[in-house]
Amino acid sequence: MLETTGWPSTVASALERVRRPLGLAIGIGGALAMLLLSAALADQQRLQLRCRTDQGPWQACVMRIEAVGERWSLELPDDSFDFRHDGSGIVEMSRAGAGQWRPVTSQWSPEHALCWNGLCALGQFPLD
Repeated sequence: MLETTGWPSTVASALERVRRPLGLAIGIGGALAMLLLSAALADQQRLQLRCRTDQGPWQACVMRIEAVGERWSLELPDDSFDFRHDGSGIVEMSRAGAGQWRPVTSQWSPEHALCWNGLCALGQFPLD
């Protein structure tokens, strides 16, 4: 806190009038900054990509990332798939809600898409 003892009373009272609103503004500004940061991080975890299954047509899809390189999902217009990777080199996939996990092979397609047993995702997304 700013020490105003010995200052002229007009200066001390002016500083006091500024200090309270300034503290409130800084507090609100900090809260707003945290809210905007949270929204930005949420947007980073939901990526618009192009996907296809079994050499079908490319279509818009969404990749939701729960933990980069560990847990993510692909949401296609008619289906969703969950993925998990424990760092051992094995990626597992499950049709969303099915609960049955199966190991899948990860490979790059000629179009530079990342594919898992016939399900391919094309676009920019983090790998780890």
